[in-house]
Amino acid sequence: MCKLLVEQGSGVDVCGQNGESVLHMALKEETHNNSEPTGEETSENAINEIVEYLLGQGACVDLVDIEGCTPLHYAALHGNVQSAKLLISGEEPIQKYKTLMKQDRAGKTSLHIASEYGHVGVAKLLIEAGFQSQTDDDGLPCNLQLSTEVAIENEFDVNLGGSLHDKTHLNMKDNIGYTSLHYAAQNKHVEMCKLLVEHGAGNTCC
Repeated sequence: MCKLLVEQGSGVDVCGQNGESVLHMALKEETHNNSEPTGEETSENAINEIVEYLLGQGACVDLVDIEGCTPLHYAALHGNVQSAKLLISGEEPIQKYKTLMKQDRAGKTSLHIASEYGHVGVAKLLIEAGFQSQTDDDGLPCNLQLSTEVAIENEFDVNLGGSLHDKTHLNMKDNIGYTSLHYAAQNKHVEMCKLLVEHGAGNTCC
């Protein structure tokens, strides 16, 4: 049905009254349970297929809804690793990092969300994507360029001489000062805590 509508001229980036794009809608109402899917519409495979198709049609991954959430926030919320991978896989390093850094109205990034709900697979993907987005095609560091552009975009200061990843991804704080590690610990997600600490979370002062 999505393909038919797009072929008939429906815009892939048209937003509803709550600012939700088609990508938002594909990922927002996703549900997970222990029973078998009752039909194609409720299966994760169908959701991933829709996401892949929409991206192929040029859908924007960085549109935000009324809550300030991007489609990646919702993929993280539901633990959908494949959709999260699709959303960031085609982006250039700088744009990928900007997507990872997007904060909702509560100041939470997609990594905050994945950590809060214990979705280790998504968190691992986001952390690795953060590291990969800091090198150019030759594997050389591009922290300075990333730091400058991301700082301007988000209106905060970044230590240009240090690691952008350490300063603003793993240890980024939301509106109440919580990092991803705070949420993992608060919700007793042991494996998530281990993953975050192993990659450098918590190596900053409060």
